[in-house]
Parts: sequence; structure tokens; C-alpha cells
Amino acid sequence: MSSLELVPGMGLNLDELAVLKGHAEGKRPSQLGKELDLTPPEMKLIEQDIRLKLRAKSPMHMITRAFELGILRVMCLVLCFSIVADLDDQALRLRTRTRNEYSRTVRGGRNEATC
Repeated sequence: MSSLELVPGMGLNLDELAVLKGHAEGKRPSQLGKELDLTPPEMKLIEQDIRLKLRAKSPMHMITRAFELGILRVMCLVLCFSIVADLDDQALRLRTRTRNEYSRTVRGGRNEATC
């Protein structure tokens, strides 16, 4: 079901690859720890090792570096659809807020005109 594919590289072991993939899929560290049967200190240590091996400064940079180095590959079509869906959701939320603000302005203006 996942759209991500792992390619061994940069000396990452299986646990590190699994954690990296989980982060790239947007899983929370607590959820990932439960799935991989890792304690929070173990997760933190694995994340530090990944960042060190990939020369990354943060978890987000770690994921970016993994894509740049070809350790993580994604099916472009799936990624494009998810980005478009996210943009549609953001636009819908923005339109809803804007419409409500406009409606309040119009209603407020009408009330002031009748007073």
C-alpha cells in the first residue's frame, strides 16, 4: 500500500531504513516505535544514527537527503495526487473561511444600514 520504496545505501541497517521510511510516510515517532517494537530512547538513537550517516541536520533534512541520495524512491503519480489533494483541501478551507468572513461583512453592513 505504501508508495515508498527503500533502496539500501549509505550503510543504513534494516532498523534505520524502517525508521526512515516511516518518517517519510508521515508516521509519528510514537506510532513508529510501537510498529517496530522500539522504545523512545531506541528511536532517538536510531534517528541520530540516520542523521549522522546522511549528514542531515534535522528529521526533515534526513528525509530530504534520503530522497536526494536515492535511498527513498516514490512513485511520482501517487505523490502528485497526494499533493493535489492536499492543495484542494487547503483551498477549500481558505474559501470556506473567506466566504464566512464575506457573509459576516455583508450581514453586518445590512444591519448597520437598517439601524
